Amino acid sequence: MILNMEKNILIIDDERDLCRLLQSYLLRKGYEVRIAHSLQAGMLLVKEINPHIILLDNNLPDGFGLNYLREIKLVDNNNRLIFISAMTNLKNEALSLGADEFLEKPITFHKLVEAITNLVVLVS
Repeated sequence: MILNMEKNILIIDDERDLCRLLQSYLLRKGYEVRIAHSLQAGMLLVKEINPHIILLDNNLPDGFGLNYLREIKLVDNNNRLIFISAMTNLKNEALSLGADEFLEKPITFHKLVEAITNLVVLVS
């Protein structure tokens, strides 16, 4: 099941309230949004729906997002990945491992939309 690539976002984060808030906002902006609350569920969705943009948190119940960056990019290198974390010291490592953007938590809608817009322009 491959969705509209340029409007398809996957959020991999275990903070359920944040996920619902982001999903609600992005749906109103016209994006298709799926959510995974673990790395395992996230990897299954990456392979199943081939999302255009992935929002990946670092601290998840079954591991660290940083350790899965390369694996996610190997599924489809055209996916754009926004790494999200309150740990700003991870920024350089996340970018060197394949993240296209790094957003510091707490995330603002403005910064999220700006990052998504920049990534969509890069692909188009």
